[in-house]
Amino acid sequence: EPKQIGYIMLCAGLSLLIFQVFIYYRLERRIGPKSLMQMGLMGASPALMFLPFLSNIFRYVSDEKLRWAMLFFASMWRTWTLGTSFTTVMILINNSAHEDMVGLINGY
Repeated sequence: EPKQIGYIMLCAGLSLLIFQVFIYYRLERRIGPKSLMQMGLMGASPALMFLPFLSNIFRYVSDEKLRWAMLFFASMWRTWTLGTSFTTVMILINNSAHEDMVGLINGY
C-alpha cells in the first residue's frame, strides 16, 4: 500500500538526516574518509542482498509489529550505508581535485 511505503521512506529519510548531521562527521574525523567509504560499502552489500529475502521471511513471521521493525531496520541500514558511501565519495573526489578545479568538478 502506498501509504505504508511512504511511512518507511519517511523514517529512512529522517534517520539519514539525523545520522548525517550528528554521527557522520564524527566518524569521518575519527577513521578518515577512505576507511569510512570502505565500511559503508561493506555494510551496504549485505543490506542490499538481505532486502529481497524479507518477503520470504515475512511468510513465517505473523507478528505485524515485528514485520514493521524488521522492515524499518533493513531500510535504515541500507539508507545509512549508501548515504555514507555517497557522501564519502563526494568528499574524496573534492579532496583529490586541485584547488582551482573544485568548482568545475562540482558543476559551477
